[in-house]
Amino acid sequence: MAGHRTALLAALALCLALPVPAAGAAEPDFSRASAEALELLQGLVKLDTSNPPGNEAPAARLLGEFLTRAGLACETIESAPGRAMVLCRLKGDGPARPLMVMAHLDVVGVDPAKWKVPPFSGALRDGYIHGRGVLDDKGMAAATAEALALLARSRQPLARDLLFLGTADEESSGSLGVEWLLEHRPEIFDIDMALNEGGRIFKVDDQVVVTAIQNDEKRYVDLKLVATGVSGHSSLPGADNPIVHLARGLDRLASHRFAPLVGEQVKAYFGAFAKVQDAPTAHCMTHLDDPSEGGLCADILSRNPVWNALLRTTCAPTIVNAGFRANVIPSSAEATVNCRVLGDTDPPKLVAELQRALGDLPVKVETGSDWGERPPASPLDAPLPAAIRRAMERLAPDAAVVGYTSPGTTDSQHLRRRGIPAYGLLPFPLREEETRTMHGDNERLSQESFAFGVRLMYEILRQAGSPTPAP
Repeated sequence: MAGHRTALLAALALCLALPVPAAGAAEPDFSRASAEALELLQGLVKLDTSNPPGNEAPAARLLGEFLTRAGLACETIESAPGRAMVLCRLKGDGPARPLMVMAHLDVVGVDPAKWKVPPFSGALRDGYIHGRGVLDDKGMAAATAEALALLARSRQPLARDLLFLGTADEESSGSLGVEWLLEHRPEIFDIDMALNEGGRIFKVDDQVVVTAIQNDEKRYVDLKLVATGVSGHSSLPGADNPIVHLARGLDRLASHRFAPLVGEQVKAYFGAFAKVQDAPTAHCMTHLDDPSEGGLCADILSRNPVWNALLRTTCAPTIVNAGFRANVIPSSAEATVNCRVLGDTDPPKLVAELQRALGDLPVKVETGSDWGERPPASPLDAPLPAAIRRAMERLAPDAAVVGYTSPGTTDSQHLRRRGIPAYGLLPFPLREEETRTMHGDNERLSQESFAFGVRLMYEILRQAGSPTPAP
């Protein structure tokens, strides 16, 4: 009898030592959640928030109403008539400072005639959700809202408040979005860390291979090329036509290649990708810092525009202005050149390099406003990247998780400048050709990837908000 009592007490002690699931903490029905999030995303896409003019207010209201029904406290914040943002809070029980998830509600404009599916339809065709903003950035907004709704309904214990901020004006200057909030509502950003767009989950064929957490981004710089010449009647063309000079200058610019900059983060990124490449490409990806092969390998990899943007500063002409009458040769012509600058290159150095590339052409490189200081990179040995790693271990355990300096700029730069750690991760696994529909015609997101993103956002928020690392 004594032995039986001892065994019983030992079994009881073991049961008491096991973790007890929180009330209502069972695994959500992700199939149902994905369907609900898809309906929300379609509703957001149908709202034309092209910037300019923006008009994000209806999208802010839609998200606010959805999350209010789920039990979050929401407020709509207007920075100008029609330019609205939404802030929602899921209260936590613990003392940790809040985590904020951001997603912008404005989108870039479209030429509907070039779309196979109406750009503001949110239509489902061939397993894809079609429409402007499904990738940039309404998909993330919908997936995040659904994840927060799932956490609110399950009443899981949270060590911190979880905030959602749907922002305005990201696709333009940001002056009516995050910058406006930082000036007029700075208390909103009394947070521990932020998760935003900017990072990527890359698929090769059907395999998730790399999760790239954006903790840094290239600097956005607009330069101007100004060509001068002799004006006159178009019936008497000469050799000093500024439009011709500008065209030649742009051709030289297109041929110019900045030196590669290969740091530890770049090496880790390409090292992860090397595992799914053919042997010659994999060799180059793992020898970028080799003194004898690195330069050639960088040039080979740079044939891929995505890889090129990660390896070096890039400059691309985006706007050309010249002339005012069909029968008049103008005295000047100019082009806007958008540069995405890697590292700590300063403006005079960049301008001088481009001026040298133009050679003896009568074309001058001019700078616009002051660049300002480069925001510091956010540390990767921090709680939010750790939560992302744990979430990916559950959903795609074979995928490498690395840091990422994004070619594009995001609202995270404003937070980093103020000392707030900010990270980027678009939560949808994408093939390279799918990423190129962002800002392009026929933007689309597969339903399978969207469902993955809903579950991933839930896992990230559950991990980051849990009082202890969640199982």
